[in-house]
Amino acid sequence: MERISTFASISIGLLELLVGFFAGSVALVSDGVSSFADASVSTLVWLGLRFARKDRDGKFHFGYYRVETFSSLVSAIVMVVIAFLILFESYVSLIERQLVKSTGLAAAIALVAAGPSFYLGYAKRRIAQSTKSVAVSLDSYNSILGGISSVIAFLGVSLSGIGIYWGDAVAGMLIASLLFVVAYSAFKEGSLALMDACMCPDVLETVEGVARGVREVEGIHDIRLRRAGPYIIGEVHVEVDGNMTVQRADEIAAEVEKRLHKSIEDLHMITVKVESKKSHGDPSDPPIREEET
Repeated sequence: MERISTFASISIGLLELLVGFFAGSVALVSDGVSSFADASVSTLVWLGLRFARKDRDGKFHFGYYRVETFSSLVSAIVMVVIAFLILFESYVSLIERQLVKSTGLAAAIALVAAGPSFYLGYAKRRIAQSTKSVAVSLDSYNSILGGISSVIAFLGVSLSGIGIYWGDAVAGMLIASLLFVVAYSAFKEGSLALMDACMCPDVLETVEGVARGVREVEGIHDIRLRRAGPYIIGEVHVEVDGNMTVQRADEIAAEVEKRLHKSIEDLHMITVKVESKKSHGDPSDPPIREEET
């Protein structure tokens, strides 16, 4: 999908740039640049996903899953830079009161460009929902943004065609604003992921409910989850009778882990710590006794 998206975005971008420069439309040129931004984002996401599939090694003990988050942040930086360039060119066009030439051709190109962008955006969105990939989700929004910016370019060129000189320039500014919005969203999600945030109350409830459902578990506390790319990693402390043998405690921990993996599809790794019901990890309390032989 990412390869198809990159090829389509580059093709659309080249066509829009050629016609945009010929017609003197800053909105169409901006939309073309936005298409190239979409292609760069798709490429970064594709590279990030490839690295994320690598197995863990001696340097990256938890794997390469956060490469996906890193690629999202780099993509956001690319979008911010491009948005500033578009905003500047739109401002110059507004000050100089530039009118678009060949408005019919320019408007037609902008309208045609919207179709593939919307299609790719919704296709990626379905993939992002099934894989829970932050990077693919960003790429889907970026493609949908490409379709919206093409529609805005069409409206701006059309206004210029009927003598409203500011229509094309304002359309370019709106396209830049949309890029800023998507970049902000990417920065927010990526930063939260890098700081081990996990906005997943439903998963927290599932972890607690599943753990409490295991026989002889008498309490749950300190459920900690974090995102690592499309996966969830975490730990949970379960309380059991302090007179329980170590072997039985290990069996309960294994059962809790097994049930959690079955109940949470994107759970990659969970550490289950078993503690005496009264101890809560207090070293002054007696530990679970060793099994008698």
